Amino acid sequence: MVVSLLFSIPAVQTKLGRMATNYLNDDFDVDIQIERVDLAYIGDVKLKKVLIRNHRKDTLIYVGDLTSSIFSYRN
Repeated sequence: MVVSLLFSIPAVQTKLGRMATNYLNDDFDVDIQIERVDLAYIGDVKLKKVLIRNHRKDTLIYVGDLTSSIFSYRN
């Protein structure tokens, strides 16, 4: 319950988004930007304004809203 409340704080979500972005940027050598991460109590993960560019700064993917569930990671 406390963890869910902690993850609902926008500053915590932003920090988690930055940590995930830095990890992905380093591992895949691409420029990934995620404006906002929203973690819901029921396991939903919502990403806002996801931009992925290659090393030439060409846009590979842009998604305004991306929603998934941490419980469906096997799918």
